[in-house]
Amino acid sequence: MKDLFYEVIVTDKHGKVIDREAGEARSWLVAYNKMMMGCFGMAAQTIVDIDGIGRIQGITYQSFGAMGNPGSVLNGVMVGTGNTPVDIEDYALEAQIAHGITAGQLSHLAQTTSSPTVTASESSFTLTRQFLNLGGATVTVKEIGIYGYIITGANTYHGCFVRDVLGAEKVIPDGGAITVIYTMKSVE
Repeated sequence: MKDLFYEVIVTDKHGKVIDREAGEARSWLVAYNKMMMGCFGMAAQTIVDIDGIGRIQGITYQSFGAMGNPGSVLNGVMVGTGNTPVDIEDYALEAQIAHGITAGQLSHLAQTTSSPTVTASESSFTLTRQFLNLGGATVTVKEIGIYGYIITGANTYHGCFVRDVLGAEKVIPDGGAITVIYTMKSVE
């Protein structure tokens, strides 16, 4: 069985934790399942990218690529302001927060990925990304997700594989930060 969990930690400009939420993510989207089918079955799937366009997955190229480079709004863990309930057909965050240092934006730092932890009955790894608020006003986060690659041969597009709406909105103060941790766990 494969499980996905998230944790969101909000800190003020001094690093003090002011809000925290953790829960089981119930958010694998159809793009994720199609990507896995293509990888395991060696049969290219049509996957809707974050622009709403169907792309035929290449099956001999890197898949997912959700590494979250600094400043990237196209791959890795993402945050947004949308609060429409998750639908398995979602193909993007409802209202993704842009990378930047002006009001309403967050500075997207580099994502880290842990090495797999393996025990007798489970294996897990985490994706962790921090977003800094340097814009002079509060920013409210209501949704989180994971974006990755859809490679079709010579072209690279981006898909949303996970989307979660938080149980309560998270207000990031000026100078503060939000850290999002996704843990993927396979259990016996």
